[in-house]
Amino acid sequence: MHVEERGTGTPVVLIHGAGVDHRILLPLEPVFEESGGWRRLYVDLPGMGRSPVGDVASSDDMADAMLREVRERLGDEPFAVVGNSYGAMIARRLVAELPGQVLGLAAIAGVFVATHAERTAPPRTVLHVEPGLLDGVDPAVAEGYTEIAVVQTREGLASYERYVHPGVLTVDTAGLARLGERYAFAAEPEDTAPPFAGPALFLCGRQDDVVGYADAWDRLEHYPHASLVVLDRAGHNVLLEQPEQAGAAVAEWLGRVREATGPVADVTSPAAAAVDEAPSSERRGAVQYTWRGHFEDEEVNALHAEAFEHDVLDDAWHDQLERHSLGWVVARDARGLVGFVNVVGDGSVHAFVEDTAVASRRRREGIGVRLIEVAREQAAAAGCEWLHVDFDPHLRSFYYDACGFTPTDAGLIRLR
Repeated sequence: MHVEERGTGTPVVLIHGAGVDHRILLPLEPVFEESGGWRRLYVDLPGMGRSPVGDVASSDDMADAMLREVRERLGDEPFAVVGNSYGAMIARRLVAELPGQVLGLAAIAGVFVATHAERTAPPRTVLHVEPGLLDGVDPAVAEGYTEIAVVQTREGLASYERYVHPGVLTVDTAGLARLGERYAFAAEPEDTAPPFAGPALFLCGRQDDVVGYADAWDRLEHYPHASLVVLDRAGHNVLLEQPEQAGAAVAEWLGRVREATGPVADVTSPAAAAVDEAPSSERRGAVQYTWRGHFEDEEVNALHAEAFEHDVLDDAWHDQLERHSLGWVVARDARGLVGFVNVVGDGSVHAFVEDTAVASRRRREGIGVRLIEVAREQAAAAGCEWLHVDFDPHLRSFYYDACGFTPTDAGLIRLR
């Protein structure tokens, strides 16, 4: 099962819904980063994303596969779990199977009743459509977005195209159809397990015509420390339609989980568990390094322009990196982004360093070296055997002496 990990600290397993992949939950990244100290495990369920369907043919099979993955990756380490839509079904099963290990449960637009005809959900409603919204939009994207969005805006469409549609394209349709034939559990988790006393959150869209919110209310007594949050002007993709309010609800839940578990030992270095600081005589604050960390296109464009001495561009870094990169490293201090490096993979054993950049206000402190170290560690963890780089002559000492690259023969053809 493919799992994308980000950060260090208390584990949080994030499980997406049916017909998409882990990217639908990535809008939560800023919430986790601001809270600090969370090791996020974004799962691609079998038959979706980068996980083959294998022999999974029912929701019971899916839950068993998820249990095996958790045990393999976490052993008996306590963890919190976030489930979105169908993923909340699987998360509820984890809570029932591992009640002493699960620290908290968040069900986002969660499925509480498997059979569609038996759900209590409002009728399909569209509250607002921006004029000209779909002009020039790919028909598949337009159809996927409009069939579920309650408030249809350009911002929402962009979020759908970024976080949802790419996962839709990965789905094993035959495998998903097979799953749909045995979608319900043999027994509902709440009917077979004692009440779960950990912090819980049921986050719902008021206009969600897929799962509604009433079925979550019906299960509330099983979770005595659950908050039920129902957001107006939101459907099944509540994270995309009401990102600020949804993020606030998840942040509050994380606070309750943290309060119940106590602080983590080190929350300053989510990717590398290391801090790069200036000498004590001129210390300017710790630097936090995050593999595949959150960033805004605007801040990377500004840093790149400063580092490579060109005008600030309007490049869509998020889209480029999600399509082409193995990963990237983000370095931040209290004031903002201070370092960045992109790692491109060939899908096999080779990885390539691109766009290494450090803010001028934090240069000559070892930040660039640490960026490369994290890139090297993560590329190796992904199964790569070789890390490549090319550079201008004045950077020879940095890459050879400080970072450990060795000279090798190479060739180059200018294409334009």
